[in-house]
Amino acid sequence: MADSLSGVLRWLEAHDPYRRIIIACPHSLAPEPGHRDLGIVLDSCIGHATIGLPAQLLACGTSRVEYVPCSEHPADAASKVSVWEALTPGLILPVQETKHSFRRGETIDMTAVPLPRRALVGAASSGPLDPASDDQTRTVTALRYLQQRGLITEIPDVPGAASGIHLTVDRCTACNVCVSSCPHDALSLTRTEMADGTTVHQLSQHADRCRACQACVRFCPVQAITPGAQFDLSDALEERTYPLTTVSTRTCLRCGSVFPAGQGELCPVCSFRETNPFGSQIPPELARQLPPDIAERLMRPTSRDQG
Repeated sequence: MADSLSGVLRWLEAHDPYRRIIIACPHSLAPEPGHRDLGIVLDSCIGHATIGLPAQLLACGTSRVEYVPCSEHPADAASKVSVWEALTPGLILPVQETKHSFRRGETIDMTAVPLPRRALVGAASSGPLDPASDDQTRTVTALRYLQQRGLITEIPDVPGAASGIHLTVDRCTACNVCVSSCPHDALSLTRTEMADGTTVHQLSQHADRCRACQACVRFCPVQAITPGAQFDLSDALEERTYPLTTVSTRTCLRCGSVFPAGQGELCPVCSFRETNPFGSQIPPELARQLPPDIAERLMRPTSRDQG
């Protein structure tokens, strides 16, 4: 998924590694990069930048990342910088004074990153990151890459830092609509056939794939899914899978429809018709699925019944 940082990554891949990268927000003084340095003006305040920004820049080959403090929102910026320092200790620093040189480095603005010639000719990416991936995927890849190279020793957890959200499920019917509607394959529904003729369905959520789009919440036909808090960074790093609910069903011996287990061998509709073969009312199970005003008219006795 393209974003403002993906353009910067394409720029870095098309150039030799920079000695250092200096980042500044629109509220800061403009960076003054020296020879073999790159200045980057963010598209928003440092406090709103992604937690993986320095890690992704470092994975592209730069030796260190420095930042110009934000003058308008210092508290928010300091909070974000503390997360950066925890993830990439010793590699993210306040801007350092350097000797002035006649040769100055370049500065690019994230709101309008120049398109490098390499991208214009369609050259394939050769770095560890895929600029076309979304930010979380790039962040996880960058942190693992830095750890493999020995630039960081461990990856600490950051609460609520992943893109996905915890889901809770109640009254699930195992219809599979949520699984089919998720564009990121973050949900899965497994089936286990039991000896007594029932089928056990297990709905699970894959934390590293969820992007909090809530398509599952919107499309669930029985409103069984509730969104919750964001996942932690460790959920994405460790690719955790969370079981959401277990549903047991049977297949109706008469009509072949699937219904919750524990109600006999016939679905509620067929059971009603078996006990009321000449009934003029619709089955209660079907009535509950209709709008109340329509169900009331259909369930109302006919004039002959009233007489």
